[in-house]
Amino acid sequence: DLGKREDALEATQEAVNLRRALAETQPNAFIPVLAMSLNNLGNRLEDLGKREAALETAKEAVYLQRALVETQPDAFIPALAESLHNLSITLAKLGKNEAALEAAKEAVYLRRTLTETQPDAFIPDFACALNNLGNMLADLGEKVLALEATQEAVNLYRTLAETEPAAFIPDRASSLNNLGNRLEDLGKREDALEATQEAVNLYRTLVEARPDAVISDLAMSLNNLGIRLADLDKRENALEAIQEAMNLYRHLAETQPDAFIPGLARSLGALSQILIKQDQCREAELALHEALTLLRPFFLANAVAFQSLMSAIYRWYIELCEAEKRQPDADLLAPIITEFTRLGEQST
Repeated sequence: DLGKREDALEATQEAVNLRRALAETQPNAFIPVLAMSLNNLGNRLEDLGKREAALETAKEAVYLQRALVETQPDAFIPALAESLHNLSITLAKLGKNEAALEAAKEAVYLRRTLTETQPDAFIPDFACALNNLGNMLADLGEKVLALEATQEAVNLYRTLAETEPAAFIPDRASSLNNLGNRLEDLGKREDALEATQEAVNLYRTLVEARPDAVISDLAMSLNNLGIRLADLDKRENALEAIQEAMNLYRHLAETQPDAFIPGLARSLGALSQILIKQDQCREAELALHEALTLLRPFFLANAVAFQSLMSAIYRWYIELCEAEKRQPDADLLAPIITEFTRLGEQST
């Protein structure tokens, strides 16, 4: 919660090791807490961009909790729903969108059922699951359904905030940020800007109290805000927001590159589009070249997960080089093009 991600991972890994040893001799007593620790470990690995390891850990947590639910459903369904929720996020970040959607749908179903008998206890978790489901649906192009799920999450968080405003600021901010994306997907640009601006405002209040924990969320939201502003031709404000996001990502990437370099590349791509509109084409080209350089190792290591972002940045770079009658950097692009070819061959 304080943004000390490496230390958090170390502590959680130790807890898993201890509980795994206990579960070998007393499984009935310690498998439930081992599953809980595995769930937390998956989150910590995901925080640091260690996605493959996070996936294996999340799968193990779900496997253990499914077995527990078979014998004691009332006791362990909430934990299974939590692990499915986290599994879906990790699957999505690895580009496994269909599997991510299935896990997210099951988490929503379980949490919706829990709210029918214990609404006060489970509505926050249900709202969180809906927020995530909206992202999964959007990844698969289900724009209307994605908006419906995200809007329901926002409405629930607004209701919760009426009685406990401070408790749900992070969740409200996250759902509003996603709502902005969903509205943008459907061309509702003014509404998208309003939702994203509200998310940025909420994240700024959180940064004052917990800067290390929240700066990455603020950077993501600022990046989206810049895109929203650019879409409405508010270029100066857009540039300001994107540059702030980029500066935050640079700071974060210095110590945790696996987690935050892709975000920096995304901000550089967004910056380039604003610079092009301001006829600063050379600066835009440099931004895109840096974005490609930063993102290339991630794309080559996991092409499916980063295909969408790499495709956009690559296309912008090629189009700009053609417009400016400059030769693109062939050495930089060669392995990227090879990977695009491989992906194309796999899809046919």
